[in-house]
Amino acid sequence: MLQTKHERLGYPKVHISNNRILFLMGDQPEETYHIVYATDSEYWVHTYVSMYSLLYNNPNSDFKIHLIVEERGSVENIDYLYEIHERFELNVIEVDNSLKGVPEPNRFSTATYFRLLLGEMLPTDVDKVLYLDGDIIIHSKLDALFEFEVDNKTVAGVPHFDNHHLRFNIPIDTTYVNTGMLLINLNRWRELEVDDQAQNHISSKGFQDGLPIQTILNQILIKEIEPIHPRYNFTTDWRIESMSNGLNIDPVIIHYTGEYKPWEYRYSPRMGEEYWNYRDMTVYSGQDYEDRNVKNIILKNIRDGVSKLSSSTKYRNEIESIYRYLI
Repeated sequence: MLQTKHERLGYPKVHISNNRILFLMGDQPEETYHIVYATDSEYWVHTYVSMYSLLYNNPNSDFKIHLIVEERGSVENIDYLYEIHERFELNVIEVDNSLKGVPEPNRFSTATYFRLLLGEMLPTDVDKVLYLDGDIIIHSKLDALFEFEVDNKTVAGVPHFDNHHLRFNIPIDTTYVNTGMLLINLNRWRELEVDDQAQNHISSKGFQDGLPIQTILNQILIKEIEPIHPRYNFTTDWRIESMSNGLNIDPVIIHYTGEYKPWEYRYSPRMGEEYWNYRDMTVYSGQDYEDRNVKNIILKNIRDGVSKLSSSTKYRNEIESIYRYLI
């Protein structure tokens, strides 16, 4: 009988149900941390790198990773993850027609909707879960984050660096968070029927400008958000602020927010190398930037030149105008 690689390594067989694939890693520990990713085929490699960084930096923690995907076939190379972490369970959930008819989000794939299915898609015995976007790197251990209490709130998250309250008609005395990382009290999430509220909002009102799902969730969860330290969702905005003002933020979770990503050639952020460090440890190592071509090589050099001239305005405006024209 043929065996998968993790079976040859001495792990149990793959268990397949109607809508899930479960990789069971021996007896259940006293506490298992539940992680959720929502992804599609275009973002799979980056989500895989994120999972790799999670497992690599938390070797003594036990995880159950829930993957919400459009197609089960996009999930590949899972066996290799067992070479760095011996105790985790993977639950692959294939989305059906639950989101049929919702509008196509601008600048985002339909996978951005999948976090709205947590209440109905995850097992009913899961009461606390960490949701992560696929453009995230786990930089260190997550134990302290999971010890954070959210019993009296629905979610805990990192405040968005910019003030979006007035723009999206959210009370100024509430917390507006980046929803790419959320520690979720799933029992309360279900009680408030957040899934249904969000989908009804989209169906009736569509999207506002900006970050659609993020804004909708913040509006629904007014007074239900517990703020936590930016080290647990170190977004591009927080990174720029820390560099500009000398803030000492030691990130646990690095989040590559914004238009440009570290796998794009023109993107050259501080800490962007972290993504490539982890990717080069995986089966996806050795692959080049997705957009490396003559045009973008020129654009990157112009952009780097603008950065070097930040202290001199003599040619800065001229170079910036050329860059914008070429884009």
